Amino acid sequence: MHNEDTTIKIVWQDWFEVGHPRIDAEHKTFFDIIKSIDNDVRNGASMMRILRTLNELKFYTEFHFTSEENLMEDVGYPHFRAHRDGHKIILREMNDYITDIRLGIDRIDELVTFLFNWFCSHTVNEDTKFSRYVTLGSSGH
Repeated sequence: MHNEDTTIKIVWQDWFEVGHPRIDAEHKTFFDIIKSIDNDVRNGASMMRILRTLNELKFYTEFHFTSEENLMEDVGYPHFRAHRDGHKIILREMNDYITDIRLGIDRIDELVTFLFNWFCSHTVNEDTKFSRYVTLGSSGH
């Protein structure tokens, strides 16, 4: 079920930080929830415990995306719609994984890998662009 050789190591890296204190704090919480799911799986936690943490992940992700989108709207971020559309796609994919897991399909490792990879790429690419836009005072538009 869970092969140590193929699982990823979930460790916070300084390069995950985008330079906006609130977004960085929320990202760290999001990251901690992913790590918690991974630890639960590795330590043989009950499915009830894992499902509770998946529920926490779902609600926190929705909160974080709303928070980020509100900040984008406040500053008139020009790529807001595309960023929000990306959030909708991720939520849909995450919900598909969680639905399968609730139905008894073993996709937890797959979900953790998906979330970690998405987090790394999304944070480095999209959230860093937004943070730079805010930091530079949106003077470039």
